[in-house]
Amino acid sequence: MLIWSLCRNFELYSSQRIREAAVARGHELEEIDTGRLAAVNGPAGPGLLLDGSPVEPPRAAVYRSGYTRLAFGWDLSFWRQLEALGVATLNSTRAVLRCSDKFYTLQLLCSAELPCVEAVLVREESELAAAAELLGGFPLVLKWSRGTRGVGTALVESMSALRGQWQLSAALEQNAHLERYYAESGGRDRRLFVVGGRVRAAYQRTSRPDDFRSNAHRGGCPSQHRPSAAEVALAEESCRLLELEVAGVDLLPTADGPRIVEINSVPGLRYVEDVTGVDLAAALIERLEELVGNTR
Repeated sequence: MLIWSLCRNFELYSSQRIREAAVARGHELEEIDTGRLAAVNGPAGPGLLLDGSPVEPPRAAVYRSGYTRLAFGWDLSFWRQLEALGVATLNSTRAVLRCSDKFYTLQLLCSAELPCVEAVLVREESELAAAAELLGGFPLVLKWSRGTRGVGTALVESMSALRGQWQLSAALEQNAHLERYYAESGGRDRRLFVVGGRVRAAYQRTSRPDDFRSNAHRGGCPSQHRPSAAEVALAEESCRLLELEVAGVDLLPTADGPRIVEINSVPGLRYVEDVTGVDLAAALIERLEELVGNTR
């Protein structure tokens, strides 16, 4: 079948691996920069243009650009057009939007009584002191609700530092919320990679000595991790509730058990495949095949 891989940089590791997996399973994969596409709604219904000319839609599509581009830009409208045309996709726009705002993700999962990191969203700077006290005091974490790769996440250890980070976020027009700091995590979190409702792989990320953030893009060290039954159940249930076909579920080990930190709807493959040896690219293509079968 014809699969579209939608991205802006096809030299990235994840895009290359998806290309290899699709070809290995006998599919035709076409790599398309979304800037070449246009969506059309007319008397004949929804349609597509590629480089200005009508084009038949693929059977399936996978999106590999950053989720912020999909959640807030032109790419979102185009992804919805594929859905309207009946194209099988990994993660619907509805599911992606549920993960595009970290605090919104926590709201949805907390309302379902899943264990999440404690967080407070306030509107006014005058409310910061009360929010900090509610979260157990300093240190605590200030996080941009729409940040990625650890950008916009800071450990603040005093009210003056909190005010400074808050004012910086406001100046950059970034919504920010506060989270409790769980010292017992020791700068570690666990990413569980879910495909088609099942955890397929997991690894641990440990922060550098000079940075509390464990993101690999911030220098965090990935290592092997065998997830507990509680971690697996939490990751799979969160994806079921959010209707995610593919996700990287980040869990924090705490004294009360694992807690959900955030969920990435466009998770990268490099570190998890390197550490675990699991062929997740093949798992993504297999899930697309299943979805195509379900839409026939």
